[in-house]
Amino acid sequence: MKVTTEGCLFGAWVGTVCKVPRTVLDVGTGTGLLSLMLAQVHLAAQIDAVEMDGPAATEAQANFEASPWHERIQMIITDVQSFTNSQGYDLIIVNPPFYNQSQRSDSKSINRARHDAELSQVDLVDALCRLLHEEGEAFVLYPVREAKQFADLAMGSGLYLQRALQVYDSPGALPFRVMGQYGYRQVDPVVEDFYIKTGDGGYTSGFVKLLRDFYLHL
Repeated sequence: MKVTTEGCLFGAWVGTVCKVPRTVLDVGTGTGLLSLMLAQVHLAAQIDAVEMDGPAATEAQANFEASPWHERIQMIITDVQSFTNSQGYDLIIVNPPFYNQSQRSDSKSINRARHDAELSQVDLVDALCRLLHEEGEAFVLYPVREAKQFADLAMGSGLYLQRALQVYDSPGALPFRVMGQYGYRQVDPVVEDFYIKTGDGGYTSGFVKLLRDFYLHL
């Protein structure tokens, strides 16, 4: 499965702004990227990685076993709709599928990763409300339109946007992703802008600062 720049940025940002977690749930782990990034940053965290796609789960498990943090990451092959944990999680991180009207691929695995038929926003809100500890934090990555829809839907279930990072490719471009932090406490959300590249095409200092511990060459 493809590892994206915004996925890497998401994992690095969450690891920086979240409270130190004891327990983490990575919903739809894919390659295991987010679990591995959080394991690298939070050395005491126990991480459950949930993935319903068998080949993706196999790939993630191989990545976990090859890492120094494999003893703290558990691979669980299931969908989050039927996953339960009575204790609740300190931190839940989700890079969900979000296409709902675009042309579908012939590959079932690609469709699961990209299209929200396997995990609708309603399903995700229900899962977060069921699995997040009362003092916990949930982080979700969406395109701009879907992020607004999700924030409105979550608020209707008592889960509030507390912080948002609007991601731009470069100055002058429109934002193309929103990283949102959610919790049960209603506050005025802190909204920030983040640029990946400068006007001349190089990486911004903010991007380098966030990703330098995860990229081999930056």
